[in-house]
Amino acid sequence: MRLHSTLLALITLAITSVSGNTTTWNVMPDSTGDAPNLQDAILLASDGDTVLAHPGIFSGPGNRDIRFHGKEIVVRSFAGAVLTVVDAENVGRCFIFDQGETGDSRLEGFTLRDGNSSNSNEDLGGAIYCSNSSPRITDCRFVSCRSGDDGGAIFCAGSSPEIIFCYFENNVAFDHGGGISNSDGSGTLIADCYFAGNRSRVGGGIATFRSAINVQRCTLSTNSARVGGGGIVLWGFDSRIEDCEFIENQADEIGGGLYVEEGNPLVERCMFRLNIALTKGGGIEIAADVGGEYIECTLDSNSSGLGGGIRCARNSTPRFLNCVLTGNQGTNGGGISCYQASPEFEGCIL
Repeated sequence: MRLHSTLLALITLAITSVSGNTTTWNVMPDSTGDAPNLQDAILLASDGDTVLAHPGIFSGPGNRDIRFHGKEIVVRSFAGAVLTVVDAENVGRCFIFDQGETGDSRLEGFTLRDGNSSNSNEDLGGAIYCSNSSPRITDCRFVSCRSGDDGGAIFCAGSSPEIIFCYFENNVAFDHGGGISNSDGSGTLIADCYFAGNRSRVGGGIATFRSAINVQRCTLSTNSARVGGGGIVLWGFDSRIEDCEFIENQADEIGGGLYVEEGNPLVERCMFRLNIALTKGGGIEIAADVGGEYIECTLDSNSSGLGGGIRCARNSTPRFLNCVLTGNQGTNGGGISCYQASPEFEGCIL
């Protein structure tokens, strides 16, 4: 009886299931199931349907440069990201969102590996390219993806995706955002994510350019930038960073943890610890003419030449409320270094 029940369950999983007006399309790594690959399953699906990927490695044509075609569908794994891999084999990207997808277009529970945008017209977004689209991406792992320009793992332009409970490791962008790059008015939400070992010229973990991001409850650790913003670089509109940890990130020049080039960010309840900038701003570098508020943040054991904890450039006007700076080291200004700047401190411990 038990054997009969097990066989019946396996047979049920292997065929298309219909519930109400929606359909679940089952896809197997060996090309069996309802469609031979993920792209063909998406083409079969209608709004409200689910494409269900079973455990294994999905690679080859139809399993890279995958498009949702604007459909409001869920593409998810049956067994989670650790057991379900989309491997682009450094030939192309994993997924492309460029047909106005919304939060009802959902990608859930995959490892996206070896995505590479170098063979595309725009060398942007090694694993995911997102243009004028705002999908919801959850419980995914981005590993060893690469871009010759911006967004080693994800590139967003004119988009507001939600990226939640995702893991970014060892992704590389030549220019902006080893993990994620946001540009052209993007309003990306990044929540409960982990960034480790990602690299770029600026913004080793995350970069924003002429856009705003909302980063919540994320950890950025051991990311690096050849110039600035080992963890994050903010370059543009007013972003929010809340309840995040910046640990052991490094910039070869400025802003080991965070580099604020433009805008007036709100940074609340964040920890900056053991970040290094070889020139300026071990924990935080605040560029000329930049303001912003930093509330209940802790900067501990960061180091740099100028401003081990914080460095404020000319005409910058940041406001620090109830912050703690301890154990930071710098040749000039262990805790803080200011050059013709007007920072405001209230209720802070140095």
